Amino acid sequence: MREDLVIVLFIVILIIGVVIGSILLNSAQCTAKATALGYRCEYHILSGCVLEKPDGKKILLEQLRDFGNE
Repeated sequence: MREDLVIVLFIVILIIGVVIGSILLNSAQCTAKATALGYRCEYHILSGCVLEKPDGKKILLEQLRDFGNE
């Protein structure tokens, strides 16, 4: 019984570590892309990478292809 608990705790800790690592990696990628493009950015877990235009408007990185068409 105790061994089962240890295994379950190990798996839960491993999953939490993977999730946190993924969030940190995505945030770092967002910052790198925004810096390369010369924009400021914010990373949110639910919305992803949000770039801020020079006029203050915000846009998702995924929508960047429409960025100059506004």
